[in-house]
Amino acid sequence: MKAAKKNSEGLKNWQAIIKAGDARLLFFPTLCLTAYMAFFFFSAYDASADEQFRPYLHKAVVPEHPKLNLYGTYTTELFPGAASYTYQFDIPPGTNGLQPALAISYNSQSVKQRPGILGAGWALTQSYIFRNANSTLNDTSDDYFKLILNGAAHDLIYNSSDGFYRTKIEAYMRIQNFPLLPTITALTGLSQPKTGRFTGLT
Repeated sequence: MKAAKKNSEGLKNWQAIIKAGDARLLFFPTLCLTAYMAFFFFSAYDASADEQFRPYLHKAVVPEHPKLNLYGTYTTELFPGAASYTYQFDIPPGTNGLQPALAISYNSQSVKQRPGILGAGWALTQSYIFRNANSTLNDTSDDYFKLILNGAAHDLIYNSSDGFYRTKIEAYMRIQNFPLLPTITALTGLSQPKTGRFTGLT
């Protein structure tokens, strides 16, 4: 009986020591964690205090720069949805105030067509005269000439009485066909060789 009582008292003493040790073991990590959190909090507070309003950061001065000018004209066709761009060249007037129109244009729906000298979708305004076969390649009796001048198309009608061509809708131009050099005079003053390109003034 005495031995059992002695063992029971020893067990209680060990349990008390273990409980006291657990408390000490838990107290130190808790103290460290609290100190770390306090340090982190005050460090964050100090960092936010350093990030005060700085004019050179929050209200930066942007230097002046030249305005961006869009040269040419950009439009979007509402029905087909094509994006088109036209750039008109400034050409000084020539003889008798003649000032031909020269421009490059782009159409997004013309990209899949045969590209010209400027690339796919791009076109250059040209003035020329060409023969229209009128869908009868083997019959030249119904052929007629067509004038493309500054982007406008004109059907030409021959007047046998004076040997000149005039436009079907009167445009006050007189076109004469020489064996080597058909010319356009009057209001246009442009001359065109048989190659189909305007090359000079008259």
